[in-house]
Amino acid sequence: MNITNVMFDQEITYSDEIYRFTEIEEINPIPTNSIIYKTVTGIGATHSEIVSLRNSIIVLPHISIVTSKDKYYRKEEKINTLAIHGDVKIKEIAEYLFSDNEYAKILTTPKGLDKVIRIMEMIRAEHPELDYKKMFFILMDECHKVIQDAEYRPDMLEVMDHFFEFENKAMVSATPIPPSDPRFAEKKFRHIKLSPEAKEKHPIELLHTNSLVNGMKYYLSENIADCYCIFFNSIIGINSLINQLGLIDYRIYCSKESRDVQMLNGEKNVSFELDQFKRYNFFTSSFFNGLDIIIDSKPNIVLLTDSEFKSHTLIDPYTDTLQIIGRFRKKFKRDIPYNKIIHINNSSSFTTPISEEEAIEKVKLSEFAFNHIKTLKYSLNGNAHYELFDQALKTVLPYYRLINKEYNFSYFRFDNYLDDERVKNYYKGAASLHTAYYRTNLYDLSNDRQMFDKEEIIRLQNQSIRYSKNMNKQITEYLLELEEYEGLDVYHQQRLVIEKLSFIIFDAYNRLGYEKIVMLKYSKSKIEKELQKLNIELDKDSFPVIDLMHRYFKLNKVYTWKEIKNQVQKMFDEFNITCIAKANDVTRYFEVKSTKKDNQRAYVFLAHKQFWVNQQKHI
Repeated sequence: MNITNVMFDQEITYSDEIYRFTEIEEINPIPTNSIIYKTVTGIGATHSEIVSLRNSIIVLPHISIVTSKDKYYRKEEKINTLAIHGDVKIKEIAEYLFSDNEYAKILTTPKGLDKVIRIMEMIRAEHPELDYKKMFFILMDECHKVIQDAEYRPDMLEVMDHFFEFENKAMVSATPIPPSDPRFAEKKFRHIKLSPEAKEKHPIELLHTNSLVNGMKYYLSENIADCYCIFFNSIIGINSLINQLGLIDYRIYCSKESRDVQMLNGEKNVSFELDQFKRYNFFTSSFFNGLDIIIDSKPNIVLLTDSEFKSHTLIDPYTDTLQIIGRFRKKFKRDIPYNKIIHINNSSSFTTPISEEEAIEKVKLSEFAFNHIKTLKYSLNGNAHYELFDQALKTVLPYYRLINKEYNFSYFRFDNYLDDERVKNYYKGAASLHTAYYRTNLYDLSNDRQMFDKEEIIRLQNQSIRYSKNMNKQITEYLLELEEYEGLDVYHQQRLVIEKLSFIIFDAYNRLGYEKIVMLKYSKSKIEKELQKLNIELDKDSFPVIDLMHRYFKLNKVYTWKEIKNQVQKMFDEFNITCIAKANDVTRYFEVKSTKKDNQRAYVFLAHKQFWVNQQKHI
């Protein structure tokens, strides 16, 4: 995916005297059916839409950005914006829409847009003339995230279906990734590039190392500063760095979900909103995109990539680096809001990228295999074997990861796949990463290399606290305490929170019980084994298994134990029931009587057992 070779429909160069989107006549207000490549951050695209003379819905990638921008505009600009997040009720949205605001200005996450659409559909049902699809302009801000997050955020894909329904719409980012979805061409979207006359280059040092922890330790000892802003896209990695470097005066900024997990584990220095700065400030990508960061003292900006530890910590020089630097806002126009920038990486350890051509070929081949298996699945009569084919389809990669629940191809997931491979190729070695930075034409580069002996290398600890014994114990005890509030709203609300944070423990508490979890000493592996045993029992009693048993084994017929065991094992294997079959397994499904056949132990099958008999032990 060559994101540097886009064919633009319009290119606009503006002078160094221009500071805001609103000062550029050609894109004020933002034109509909356009993707705007603004090339620099902090030029006020969101501001432009908020002050425009029309009703607006502005979709931002994360809650932290929605809440921070809402606070700013309400307090500093005196504009009555509405922030949509998990706590906002539909009633509040309705009251806002019918308030006396001259224009509605709604700031929302992709997931929050569903809530907005629901209330607008209800209003349109009663008042057909109030068609939100015509009355509102929808802006996808930081639109590069639609592709970058497509694999693990379904809400990013769902929001695009809503997006195309609006008559007036646009996308904007300093670093857009050109989308391949044919709907953009069908709607005749225009690619518009904005460029300042004076192109500012950011000085950045690349520190190549064979240990991120040692490299960070070395950097901190050589670069003393009052404030560090450290960007690392792994909450586990951040926890590990803090512990291994012995940091005390720190703050972690991450998603709300990660904050909740951290706090349950006793971590107090964590937030999903920008609130206070410490000496060491850590940011995940779930936090920094689109955020405005203003610090009194100029920080040292540190970008971290550990490709051995987590592939999603890879930083893209074309998008991520510019976005990170752009988060730091200038107090004055010509001010530089940071002290120095460094990207510490172990690029030489990453050895498995493929080219774009190879990636596309893999998609084509896997699509061919996928479609053949799907055709075979639906060509058979009945659905007894559907689960088997569904399991087979899941193994056909990468194509299976590029489709939605209805088996329809997702262009955004496809773009995400190509984009991931593009970035991986930058980390084949130090030279590859340096070349990628150089080709952006955005940075003044310098290089350093620090390699450490094997015996002194410190590795990041790849251990999640989400299912640590301590965390499992706290959640189990909290669920027990909640039982006192059964019947109240808080009971259901808090259980939903726990289910999202720790599904395995939530599931175990409901199915195994508090005492069983305690007996298993809060061990995730032991709890999962018990749940697996329970699932096996339930799978044995599923309708397809019972039906197959009843169709194969005939009543009033004698089968040896060996015959029974072999046949039942085949059936269990067919339905992915991971246990060793025994002859007496058939007593779940039949009334039998022991007998002999050819001097071997055998059963004569007398009658079918009713399904409800099997289920009594699960009620």
